[in-house]
Amino acid sequence: MNLLTQNKGERTRGEIIEAAYALFVQQGYHGTSMRQIAQEADLALGGIYNHFDSKEAIFKAVIVAYHPFVTVVPKLETLDDSATEELLRKAARLFVHEMEQQNGLFNLMFIELIELDGRHMPEIVDAVLPYVLRFQQRVTGGREESLRAQTPVAFFRSFIGTVVAYYVMNELLAGTAVMQLDPLSIDDMMDTYLHGLILKNVTP
Repeated sequence: MNLLTQNKGERTRGEIIEAAYALFVQQGYHGTSMRQIAQEADLALGGIYNHFDSKEAIFKAVIVAYHPFVTVVPKLETLDDSATEELLRKAARLFVHEMEQQNGLFNLMFIELIELDGRHMPEIVDAVLPYVLRFQQRVTGGREESLRAQTPVAFFRSFIGTVVAYYVMNELLAGTAVMQLDPLSIDDMMDTYLHGLILKNVTP
């Protein structure tokens, strides 16, 4: 929503979500208190309860606002049409680029999975699945004969899983000798995703 058209309550709610996001990614869910969120948002503690009835309600709003599935997947619709392989490569580059712009996303994903047992993921997946279905239709678009048959769910899991795995491993291995010896790009990762690991028709 445009900031110029937001009323005071909407702006305050947005400031609470932004403040909570910063604290959650720094301190985790259990390490962050409602009082700290209020202080970060420059509000009295009682003022938060005019907008959220609990810390989990705030965290849910943070997830909806910042989780990479929610923020990045809809942007797949902005990609220009290309041949199947190039469209998938563009999508992977976009996903990684957008995630790298928000360093806290790595922490946010793991807070949701570990501290809150992934309880908000069904709602997130429901929100982004229509975008995934439309993107899959663009990918196949009359070229199904060149692709393995996949259900929309299998496509979502394999493609998003590959990109997220690339991002997560880069975060985990940052500063290690592995990254210095072989700093794989997302295109390198997509080569394996698109063409497989085992070469066909190779005589031993």
